[in-house]
Amino acid sequence: MKYLLLFVDDEKFTAELEAMAPAEREQAYARVGQWLADHADKISGGGKLQPPHTATTVRLSPSPAMWRTCRRRR
Repeated sequence: MKYLLLFVDDEKFTAELEAMAPAEREQAYARVGQWLADHADKISGGGKLQPPHTATTVRLSPSPAMWRTCRRRR
Protein backbone atom coordinates (compact mmCIF):
# COMPACT_ATOMS: atom_id res chain seq x y z
CA MET A 1 0.00 0.00 0.00
CA LYS A 2 1.29 3.46 -0.85
CA TYR A 3 0.32 6.81 0.60
CA LEU A 4 0.47 10.40 -0.45
CA LEU A 5 1.04 12.93 2.28
CA LEU A 6 -0.06 16.44 1.43
CA PHE A 7 0.31 19.44 3.66
CA VAL A 8 -2.07 22.32 3.14
CA ASP A 9 -2.87 25.41 5.12
CA ASP A 10 -5.60 27.95 5.46
CA GLU A 11 -5.78 31.63 6.39
CA LYS A 12 -5.74 30.85 10.12
CA PHE A 13 -2.62 28.69 9.84
CA THR A 14 -0.93 31.31 7.69
CA ALA A 15 -1.74 34.03 10.23
CA GLU A 16 -0.39 31.87 13.09
CA LEU A 17 2.79 31.18 11.15
CA GLU A 18 3.27 34.86 10.37
CA ALA A 19 2.68 35.74 14.03
CA MET A 20 5.58 33.54 15.15
CA ALA A 21 8.88 35.14 15.98
CA PRO A 22 11.44 34.46 13.24
CA ALA A 23 13.42 32.11 15.50
CA GLU A 24 10.29 30.13 16.41
CA ARG A 25 9.28 29.86 12.75
CA GLU A 26 12.76 28.68 11.78
CA GLN A 27 12.61 26.08 14.56
CA ALA A 28 9.26 24.83 13.21
CA TYR A 29 10.69 24.53 9.70
CA ALA A 30 13.78 22.79 11.09
CA ARG A 31 11.58 20.17 12.80
CA VAL A 32 9.83 19.45 9.50
CA GLY A 33 13.18 19.23 7.73
CA GLN A 34 14.48 16.85 10.39
CA TRP A 35 11.42 14.63 10.07
CA LEU A 36 11.90 14.47 6.30
CA ALA A 37 15.60 13.65 6.75
CA ASP A 38 14.84 10.96 9.34
CA HIS A 39 12.36 9.29 7.00
CA ALA A 40 14.11 9.88 3.68
CA ASP A 41 14.73 6.17 3.21
CA LYS A 42 10.97 5.57 3.36
CA ILE A 43 9.97 8.44 1.07
CA SER A 44 9.91 7.77 -2.63
CA GLY A 45 8.31 9.49 -5.53
CA GLY A 46 7.44 9.25 -9.14
CA GLY A 47 4.50 6.90 -8.90
CA LYS A 48 1.29 7.84 -10.65
CA LEU A 49 -1.71 8.34 -8.36
CA GLN A 50 -4.80 6.23 -8.75
CA PRO A 51 -8.12 7.86 -9.82
CA PRO A 52 -9.79 10.10 -7.21
CA HIS A 53 -12.60 7.63 -6.50
CA THR A 54 -10.03 5.29 -4.92
CA ALA A 55 -8.76 7.87 -2.43
CA THR A 56 -9.19 8.04 1.32
CA THR A 57 -8.97 11.45 2.96
CA VAL A 58 -7.95 12.12 6.55
CA ARG A 59 -8.38 15.64 7.83
CA LEU A 60 -6.99 16.89 11.11
CA SER A 61 -8.36 19.98 12.73
CA PRO A 62 -5.77 21.60 14.93
CA SER A 63 -6.86 21.68 18.52
CA PRO A 64 -5.13 23.24 21.52
CA ALA A 65 -4.49 19.74 22.91
CA MET A 66 -2.85 18.62 19.66
CA TRP A 67 -0.58 21.68 19.56
CA ARG A 68 0.45 21.15 23.20
CA THR A 69 1.37 17.54 22.34
CA CYS A 70 3.36 18.61 19.27
CA ARG A 71 5.23 21.30 21.17
CA ARG A 72 6.12 18.89 24.01
CA ARG A 73 7.96 16.63 21.55
CA ARG A 74 10.55 19.26 20.61
